[in-house]
Amino acid sequence: MSKRLKNIASEETKQLIKNVILKKILGKLLAFLGVNALPIIGGIIVVSLIIGGSSSIFTWFSNTFSSSLVSDIEKMQEWSKNLTDEEIEEIMASGSTINPRKIPDYIDSEKKSIESNKKIKIEVKETVIDDGDRDIDTWEEDYELKLYNASYPYRLQWKLIAGIDIIIDNDNIINQVEDYMSPKYEWGYDSYSKDVTNSEYHYVKRVCDGDEDETITITHTEKRYPLPYLKKVEGVFNDYTFSYDEDVVTKDEDWSEPYNVTSRTYRHRVKIGPGDYETHTDTYYSYYRKKQKIVMDIAKSVEQEPRIDRITGVFEENKATVVDIGLLSSVVNAMPDTQYLVEDLINTIAIIGIENGGIQGTPFNPNIPIIQGDWTRADLLDTAMSLLDLYYFWGGKYPKKGANPEWGKPKVVSAKANWATNKVLPYGMDCSGFVDWVYYQMLGTVLAKGGGTSSQVANTYPITESELKIGDLGFLNLGNKGYNHVGIYAGKVNGKNVFIHCGGRHFKDSTHRAGRVLISYNDGTSYKGNKSTNFKYFRRVYVNFKDDNVVGSVNQ
Repeated sequence: MSKRLKNIASEETKQLIKNVILKKILGKLLAFLGVNALPIIGGIIVVSLIIGGSSSIFTWFSNTFSSSLVSDIEKMQEWSKNLTDEEIEEIMASGSTINPRKIPDYIDSEKKSIESNKKIKIEVKETVIDDGDRDIDTWEEDYELKLYNASYPYRLQWKLIAGIDIIIDNDNIINQVEDYMSPKYEWGYDSYSKDVTNSEYHYVKRVCDGDEDETITITHTEKRYPLPYLKKVEGVFNDYTFSYDEDVVTKDEDWSEPYNVTSRTYRHRVKIGPGDYETHTDTYYSYYRKKQKIVMDIAKSVEQEPRIDRITGVFEENKATVVDIGLLSSVVNAMPDTQYLVEDLINTIAIIGIENGGIQGTPFNPNIPIIQGDWTRADLLDTAMSLLDLYYFWGGKYPKKGANPEWGKPKVVSAKANWATNKVLPYGMDCSGFVDWVYYQMLGTVLAKGGGTSSQVANTYPITESELKIGDLGFLNLGNKGYNHVGIYAGKVNGKNVFIHCGGRHFKDSTHRAGRVLISYNDGTSYKGNKSTNFKYFRRVYVNFKDDNVVGSVNQ
């Protein structure tokens, strides 16, 4: 902890802060991880001693200029460089834990972590076809690769550096942070491109005394623009690997309607002898048409892998702990526009806790009914109901009998292509995993034999909404592209169809930030505060229940 922080907190208060944060980190926050609790760790103590101090620098700045400039690092850097000694003393006396004199150094570090745009030459190829003759010309044009914009999201933010400098007392901390945490970029602009072909069709027709002459000239201008695409980034908190679909035709126009249409008629005299002339009538008609074709490589996916060793390396070298990273999260949270930084810090602490075995979580222990003999549809519904409030977890499956002992324990989401990927969340199941688990308890096998909702669609048969029985399935769509969702029909409540399903963050509550198993109406209205599903397609499992004439529903 730095001298600046020591100056505003006694040893007893510091220990109290650490105890409060440690209790929260290893207790409700990181075991539960249902709410974003770190920013409020420590209550009034942390807010008054740390957050208040770190935020005062921004209050001063916004009062000096306008609040819209707070995130403008150029203005911030210029402002801090021009402060007088008296102004700095006033800021520090107001309780700021950030020394304004150091802000230019923090910002310089951020700037160094962003790639500069690169000026290159691109080749232009022009092909002119005129009455069968082909003429090709090439030349070069200046082009600027926008590397700055592509690398900016992965930069080492100066506010993070400032926060670390507040927590760690080390005159060389800026250089250490740069060494450990500055991002490294691997570019793909030599491999990925956007090919643009602009074509122009020029038609000319001349008629002279009934004789016609037509000329068609077609010009193709081809340009290949290298794309500022990233292949890999070794980022501040994560590694990123990018993939692309190559040679995708994004535009292929037909010839446009004629434009710049010109038509004129004129007469002229031609001398054919002394004092003898002939009058000729010429008609000239011309128009242009154009089209464009674009073939380019487009972003397909990005895989993200946590790399906490970069920030922990800085803290370990300075004999700091996970508790100090918790303090850092609170300090950074006080600064403007740091939501994603705080989320990364929270996730880092959670991963550390899991790796060290310090986070046990709160197990989810459902009371699963024991069914003897043949199952009824009511038995299936009772089994599904036993998992109410189980956490949603992207990619979560459990094709076994009974409860998973890992449910409720924090885990890193490893399944790709979701907002939660690489985040730490309490373990549970996703929507198709929930449906599979319910039917597995009855059948001893899963419905999604190929995995996920698309396989569940393939292993069921269609019915109409009016034919629904308890245990039937509802789907948002039937394709294997785009977002899908599945739930189990649970009968009627107040004359309305209801489904039990494991819904994602659209169905979250204060303790299930990624979603949960819940019951919903399917008509756009709320059931006991739960958002509605929007199932449009209904299907039935190839299975016979003991009594398919049973009529029932979820308890109202």
